[in-house]
Amino acid sequence: SQGLSKEDPANRDLAITGHNMACSLEEKTNRSDSEIQLMILAAKTSRKFWEIAGGAPEVASAEYRLSQSYLQAMQIEKSFEHAQLSLEVCEENKCSALDFFYGFEALALAEKERKNNSGYSIAVEKMKNYFEQLSEDDKKWCEKTLNKFL
Repeated sequence: SQGLSKEDPANRDLAITGHNMACSLEEKTNRSDSEIQLMILAAKTSRKFWEIAGGAPEVASAEYRLSQSYLQAMQIEKSFEHAQLSLEVCEENKCSALDFFYGFEALALAEKERKNNSGYSIAVEKMKNYFEQLSEDDKKWCEKTLNKFL
């Protein structure tokens, strides 16, 4: 069967919907096993369709989302892996300080759960460094996130 053409706006819609569904399920407490599976599937769907419909910032963000969904599912090594993938996309594509900031947030959260104190400390330091490079508007947006680590 034929899939969607690369130009089809449905690709972007699927990416956004997957992202939003994963976020909603991440915020839910006491998720059932099926909700955990749906959260991961939604994040994977977002990642798949951002690869088609987006650029490097969207792909990095989708890897961040996968990292966060896996973290909520307590699949810590997968969370760590996708945090690293988010940062790899950022490095390969010279993404913005904002993209790096969130990539290092994901890495810090995964390292904390892995009980890797040195990895956690390094990731938090890099978050602080990228925070300093943000625009004033982005700093306002990201300050609350950074303060969780201070």
